[in-house]
Amino acid sequence: MESEYLQDDRFKYLGTIFKRQPGVSEEINSRITAGNRCIGALNAVLKNKGISRKLKMRIYKTVIRPIVIFGSEVWTLRKEEVQRIEIWERKVLRKIFGGKIQDGRWERRTNREIYDLFKEPNIIGIVRAQRMRWIGHVVRMKDHRIPKMVLIHEIGGGKRLGRPRQRWKKAVEDDIRNLNIGNWKEKAKDRKEWKKIVDKPWAN
Repeated sequence: MESEYLQDDRFKYLGTIFKRQPGVSEEINSRITAGNRCIGALNAVLKNKGISRKLKMRIYKTVIRPIVIFGSEVWTLRKEEVQRIEIWERKVLRKIFGGKIQDGRWERRTNREIYDLFKEPNIIGIVRAQRMRWIGHVVRMKDHRIPKMVLIHEIGGGKRLGRPRQRWKKAVEDDIRNLNIGNWKEKAKDRKEWKKIVDKPWAN
């Protein structure tokens, strides 16, 4: 089923939850639940000591992780949502790498040890790269395309009570600024150059 009406002005289309109020917390919960179902189906493979870590990591990156970050190009993440996703990833990596023997005792690996073994950008780095890839794609669109119009122009409407959410555009521009990418809009117009920037190793 491609689309499904849920409740309380929520709508699921192609596996992504849309709702009237902004925010991706519910969408992240849904994606993590789907990822956990995939892990459950592959649990015997991930725990099999006869299968190399290299193969297990490939399964994680090509089968499991894409389920969780599906649609993440348009996510604007709060600190607690970033932490939730990172914690989920570390649980999967600990299942792959297991513990360690220290002074004759089994010990749980630290977060740093996990990522030292993984030797790849963490899942939030991948999300940020996907958001940059998408904003580059939008910049290269014709001016009459709706995504380009939304990117260029501010959306009207009154402010909601409470602390306003960080807009998606600002979140991506913050990532670009942190990477010291000058004149990024001009660089994004060159598909090959932008791909080199986006595909570079990402830190969290």
